[in-house]
Amino acid sequence: MAGSGGEDGVFIICLEASDLLLEPMCDTWELQQELVPYVQAVSLQHDHFLKLPKTERQAKVKILMQQILSGESGNPGEGEEEAESPGQIRMEEALSPHRFWAHLRAKYGTRLGLILEMLQLMEPMLRPRRVLVLRFEGEPTMPSASLIFRASQPLSSEGGAYSREFAPGGFSAAGLNNWLQEVPSARVPPLWSRLAAAKEAVEGSQNVSALILCAQSTSTETIPEALAVAGRSLCHGKQVPCLSAVAFGSDFTSERLAALEDLCAWSGGLSFNVDEPGMLRAAADGLAAHLFQADARFLERRRYYAQKQELGTCFMDLPRLVKDLEGDATPSRLTPLRRRNLTGLPALLVKASSLPIDYAVPSESMLTVLSDVTLVLAHRWSRSLRVWRIRRGMRDLVFGEPGSIGLDFEEPVKEASGAVSSTWRLRATHPPASALKMEEGSELVAINRVRVTPYTPRSEVARRISSRPVSLTFRLPKSGKEVAPSEIFPMVVAEIVVSELREGLTPLKTAQPPLSSAVQRVQAVKARKLPQHLHQANSILESLRGWGTMPGTTVPAWVEHLKADSPLGRRWTKVASMDLFAREPGLLYRVLLFCGEVVTLARASLSCCCWRGLLTATSKPQRRLWSWALRHGEGPSAKQRAGFWRWALRDEDAQRAAASLAAQVNPTSEEETLLDTVSRVDAASLSRLCSGLGGAVPGLEAAQSTADNIAAALGGTGRQRSSSGGDSDGSLTRLPASMLQRLLVEPWHCQRLWLLSDAALPWLVMQCRYFQVAIAAHVPNLFRHLIGEGLAPELFFCRWLQGLFQSCLTPELQLRIWDLFIFERSFKVFVKLAVAIFALLEKRLIGQDIEKMMDLLFDSSAWSIPQEEFWTAVLSVKVTRSMMLETA
Repeated sequence: MAGSGGEDGVFIICLEASDLLLEPMCDTWELQQELVPYVQAVSLQHDHFLKLPKTERQAKVKILMQQILSGESGNPGEGEEEAESPGQIRMEEALSPHRFWAHLRAKYGTRLGLILEMLQLMEPMLRPRRVLVLRFEGEPTMPSASLIFRASQPLSSEGGAYSREFAPGGFSAAGLNNWLQEVPSARVPPLWSRLAAAKEAVEGSQNVSALILCAQSTSTETIPEALAVAGRSLCHGKQVPCLSAVAFGSDFTSERLAALEDLCAWSGGLSFNVDEPGMLRAAADGLAAHLFQADARFLERRRYYAQKQELGTCFMDLPRLVKDLEGDATPSRLTPLRRRNLTGLPALLVKASSLPIDYAVPSESMLTVLSDVTLVLAHRWSRSLRVWRIRRGMRDLVFGEPGSIGLDFEEPVKEASGAVSSTWRLRATHPPASALKMEEGSELVAINRVRVTPYTPRSEVARRISSRPVSLTFRLPKSGKEVAPSEIFPMVVAEIVVSELREGLTPLKTAQPPLSSAVQRVQAVKARKLPQHLHQANSILESLRGWGTMPGTTVPAWVEHLKADSPLGRRWTKVASMDLFAREPGLLYRVLLFCGEVVTLARASLSCCCWRGLLTATSKPQRRLWSWALRHGEGPSAKQRAGFWRWALRDEDAQRAAASLAAQVNPTSEEETLLDTVSRVDAASLSRLCSGLGGAVPGLEAAQSTADNIAAALGGTGRQRSSSGGDSDGSLTRLPASMLQRLLVEPWHCQRLWLLSDAALPWLVMQCRYFQVAIAAHVPNLFRHLIGEGLAPELFFCRWLQGLFQSCLTPELQLRIWDLFIFERSFKVFVKLAVAIFALLEKRLIGQDIEKMMDLLFDSSAWSIPQEEFWTAVLSVKVTRSMMLETA
């Protein structure tokens, strides 16, 4: 990579789309000093105020100050007092909160104003270059459900709402400001994965530099763990961009500033903290001198950081960029991190996984549903979403009418040291909230999508509650219906996924695809005269007719499907005579169908090379024969199941790869071992997701628990994890790394299933869509009843799918389902299983209200379904790969 001084490079401006951009740059003390003089100055300009007695003027000033701080608009029609005279109305309008905040912005300035002023100073250097602007947004303090989705959405779906490109000669600070005023502010993705994608898209350019403009001091984007993961994600590709950062505001902690400085120095850039307008000129001149000169000063910065890495004095653990410190720093001496060097990522993610994730704050799609008080058909499923969240200890209230909401709160208590010993809690309820039967002592955790903490001031709480509609989220005291702690994360994932499904995809219509096509196929299956298993057996035998027979040494037609240079093809030509079963494949298949045992199929395939080709080739008849035996016959025994899975997974290559890396990788914990396997499969996707979540790995615990339970069921000797997350008595069987590695890749996709990839949530949305179409086609009466009552069955499907349905099946049935999943390499078996559950419970669900239906679906022990009836119901559900493709 050459120096950054040329005009043929690409300059990427990363602008944080935070609410702080438009807030005045003044602290609380300055705000209080401005409030009283502003209210008095405006009030004294109105005759109505001057005619009041002194005591009434003082009381009126206090009321007006409280209205401004609480965010009340003071517009006519909100109270009887406002309608006394036109003069008072004009005074109330002049003292509206937005006018006061406009006064503060004009006097103290805003972070957006400082950013635009800095870019205006740098405009002569930026104008000749190609400039790409990326808007990004993390979350304050910790990730939430909204950030989990925004960090997972496909990069190709961003469109022009979050990025803007200026051709050479077209950049201007005024044009950037106009674009910022036009684009929407909601659902802005995080930074690092998008920056890595933008870097890869312009890698053909000689020079790539990025300027990161930060406004939120507590954003998840600048957590040191997130920056460390981001450094690894930027190393994929041919070159690492030169990063520079400017943090606006005086409230950035020293740890965050040190982490930003480390990341910028590592890539060759500079880092500044601008907390007052007087520092802008110096920062802009320093950036211009460093980035737009032809002497490649960024190489010196990289060499300087490499020396610090040698001495061990760096603040963060970042990959090595400079390979050789001797001689001049030339582009040929820069060696970006390669795949073999990603062994540090698992340890880093395990360390960052201790960061908390707020699962209480709803995402944008969830808030859209929860805030709808009309209960239209499209949003009626919010009933089940509310009950669902109550199950995990959350209660959501929405108020759409203006006026008092009838909730009294107990404010946090501040100690003499400044610490807060309590939080916002519900003290009492009055009409209209008293009809909601809220439990006293419930903790207020969010207002709309804004997190409420013990340090949130009363004015902020009052200002946000005054808006309409307003959704309040409470954390309830412990109740008897709460689920186990290990079920919290699967339920959170279900909330996010189903909200995106219901809000992002069009509703199903009976007369339109994909539901119309699925209904036709289901009706065609029901019209068949033969039972399902006999129809499938006839289809298998019918597919063999094209093979024909082999008299003497004639090569049968089915051998043509084999490669001529394959060992089996060469051996076949040497066979002088074949037995009757070899000459008549249909006869052999009839005998094996009659036996109906997977073990018999395996042993028969070992008889000779001819039978091996007849029974274990990858063509359609052979696979359908094995599927038929797994569905309608007897599967492998407990001792043979591990070998059957290894054969079905084809994990020989994975075993060799795991053995070759065993000496290089020395994990220190179970979680690190799991993440090491995941990073070998798709480290780029994992790092993109985690860098957007502040370095956290939300699905790590659930993935580890499910993998251990699979190993315990597969081995038959280990103990499963308890519901509290710990190990039960006895030693815990571990899933072999080679087998786990195969399960993570396509077509099993467990990396996406366990939310260890940035493509996980879009993939889960489509799985829920497949189930939605299938249940609507197979049990239409029940589906209409669920829609009318406001119950979304996809919530339960997504929750069950997270653990591969182990929470609602007997161990024997669970293993049969997993055998099919492993061999058929498709999640359609889980779609069929979920449809079968609802079909078997149809009579008990129809006619019940939503709470009783959800109580039944949560309690699998109350289903009382015989195992054979359950299995028969699963096999009777018609779901094929072609149906799933049509749904997509």
